[in-house]
Amino acid sequence: MMLKPLAARCGKFLLIVGFTFLLVSLIPSGEYGDGTIVDYGAYRGRVFNAAGNVEMDVYTYTTNGLCFYVLTYDDLIVALEDASLENIHPLVALEGVTNFSLVVEIPVPGLYAYLGTPYRNETVFFNTVLKQPLPHTGLLFIGMALAAGGLMLLLVIQLALRIQHYDREYKNHILSSGVGHRGLE
Repeated sequence: MMLKPLAARCGKFLLIVGFTFLLVSLIPSGEYGDGTIVDYGAYRGRVFNAAGNVEMDVYTYTTNGLCFYVLTYDDLIVALEDASLENIHPLVALEGVTNFSLVVEIPVPGLYAYLGTPYRNETVFFNTVLKQPLPHTGLLFIGMALAAGGLMLLLVIQLALRIQHYDREYKNHILSSGVGHRGLE
């Protein structure tokens, strides 16, 4: 008997926490913008933290284009140690692009980097704006799982209470109708 109120509280708690996660998954994250000038033969970029897919808008002020790469942090370390991009596997590798938008699929939460270099022999200014598309998938799936678990727990409790109620009514009906041990004697 004591478990039903406790289970009901746990179900309500899971439902509330699940809906909270769902709502938070819809809150837009801030945008992060960074502009830099880079000479031919040099690379400029930034390290960023990502827990889900990242939308990137890149603007250049050149007609010759830009080479743009998105790397894992481990690949960035290898590129810095080797002073080359040859032994890495970038998530994104674009060459000769000017203004573009893309969504980078982040395989696991962690640190990532983007790098840019001029496509031809010139100095280039490029601006990169990072934002996370909505909904935030990690929070969305956690919220859905918690809300579904809480809802299922509440439904099971309601079903158990109804069965108990009908069982009690059935026993009362049998006792009041006189059918029972005395009725069979």
